[in-house]
Amino acid sequence: AEAARPEPEAAAGPSLRRFEDVVALCGERREIGLKVALERDARLVSFEDGRIELNLAAGAGRTVLNDLGRLLHDWTGRRWVVSPSSETGAPTLHEQRRNAERERADDAVGHPLVRAVLHRFPGAEVVDVREKRAASSDAETELVGGSDAADGSERDEDP
Repeated sequence: AEAARPEPEAAAGPSLRRFEDVVALCGERREIGLKVALERDARLVSFEDGRIELNLAAGAGRTVLNDLGRLLHDWTGRRWVVSPSSETGAPTLHEQRRNAERERADDAVGHPLVRAVLHRFPGAEVVDVREKRAASSDAETELVGGSDAADGSERDEDP
């Protein structure tokens, strides 16, 4: 009777509601090669529970779809159909991240403080924009020195 009982994880299975959840699961399960291939070479055409359609880039590994289907079955205890599609699909996750980074940089360059700094220092450029995790109502402080500078709690070694 004990052998007939499924493993708790297989019975409940991980929650895979989006393609991004599948890619994250590959990372959690240390299937890094597959994770990278899905991020860089796979354009999502459709995703529903138990079924994924992907348009793979020309240089994608030949076993990506089969490997993903097999691993999803192993991890969830359910059959997953992972099939190729000739439809264009959405941009890859890598392309989406790159586009979002580019958009954040463009938004930052448009900010009055950043424009003033770039004007004051000819040749300067925005090379990275990081999202601040904690919400702050003072965007000016975030750009200049973070919330620590605003409340006077600078990190001076000597008082």
